[in-house]
Amino acid sequence: MVPLEYVLARVTIKDILENAGLPVARNRIACPIHGGDNPTSFSFTDSVFYCHRCGAKGGLVALTAYLHECSEREAVRRLYELAGFPPLGSETVSTGVRPKPIWIAPPPRYPAEYCEAEHKLEWLELLDEALSCRLRMTRRAVREGRLPLDQFYLTEQISLYELGELDPVIIAMKYRVNQLKKRGLNNDNHASSNN
Repeated sequence: MVPLEYVLARVTIKDILENAGLPVARNRIACPIHGGDNPTSFSFTDSVFYCHRCGAKGGLVALTAYLHECSEREAVRRLYELAGFPPLGSETVSTGVRPKPIWIAPPPRYPAEYCEAEHKLEWLELLDEALSCRLRMTRRAVREGRLPLDQFYLTEQISLYELGELDPVIIAMKYRVNQLKKRGLNNDNHASSNN
C-alpha cells in the first residue's frame, strides 16, 4: 500500500478545488465551504487553506472532507484516487489515471565555512538581542525608580556603545554568509551539471 505522505505530496489544494468543479485562477477565491461571495476570503497554498470569513482552516484531507461532506477516511480515499493511486483496500494497480511523478530536490551542500559563519551570525544576533534587552531593562528600572539616574547614564552609554560596535560586525557577517551560500549553491549546481 502507498503511504499517505506520497499521496499528499502529489495533490495540491488547487487540484482538489478544480476536481470539485471550482474555477481557480489564483490562490484566493470565494469560500466554497460557507458559500461566501467575497472573491478573496478563501486563501490557500499548495497544502493548507484558510477562510478569513468563516475561519475554516486545514490541509488537504480537511478540505476534501469539507467539500464532499464526508468523513476523514472517505476524504483520504478520494485523495488516493485523485493522486492516481488505487483506492484504499484495493489490490488492483491500474486506475486509468497516470500519477504525477514525485521529485524532491536534495538539500544543497554548503561548505563547512558557510555553516561556521552561519552559527557565528546566529550568535552575534543573539548577543545583539541580549544587549538590547539589557538596555530596555535598564530604562524600565529608571522609570520604576529602582535605579538611580547617575548609574543609568553610565549603563546606557555602555549599552549603546556595545550595540553600535556590534552592528557593523553583524552586517559584515550577513554579507559573508550570503557570499558563502551563493558559492555553495554555485558549486552544487556545477557538480550536478557535470554528472
